[in-house]
Amino acid sequence: MTFDADRLVFGLRRVGWPGFAAFAILAASAWGRWVNAPAIMSETAALHAQALQERERKAVARPIDGVKATLAAVYARLPDDRLSNATLAALLQAAKAQGLVVDAVQFRTESSRLPDVVRHQLQMPIKGRYDALRAWLSKTLHEHPGVSLDSLEIKRKDALTSELEAELTLSLWARTLQPAQMSVARHGD
Repeated sequence: MTFDADRLVFGLRRVGWPGFAAFAILAASAWGRWVNAPAIMSETAALHAQALQERERKAVARPIDGVKATLAAVYARLPDDRLSNATLAALLQAAKAQGLVVDAVQFRTESSRLPDVVRHQLQMPIKGRYDALRAWLSKTLHEHPGVSLDSLEIKRKDALTSELEAELTLSLWARTLQPAQMSVARHGD
């Protein structure tokens, strides 16, 4: 097969400028499909792999930083263990102010899984009105971030009385080290 330039010129004259433009567009598309597209696709795949690696790196670093920040926030909100008796006295005084009667408090101390944190578990039988008990619990949990409600059992002797008997268990969480001691202890690890 030989290339006949005259036939090409004749064919181009016959289709005119619109045909020539269509042929040029078709040639550019073919060049882009077979020459340029593979390079773009390989570059896109490399950028995608790089983005996935960066996302995995950040996902690994972020939870550790998030856990440290959360733990630091927990420690910052916990009261000093030396204030536990004062906190207990404040809780009992607030209950009395609400008109609740606390007969006795069983107090048990145990260590927690968090380092330098102690848990004081309080079991209290309480007598009083429901609205007073609810207000006292709400105020206690709001004003004392180191206090958690573990269990609450409410009984009423009969349907005609407004007096309740409640058995509740609270935990008073406290840190045993001061913030300055905690940072020294952590740097020494």
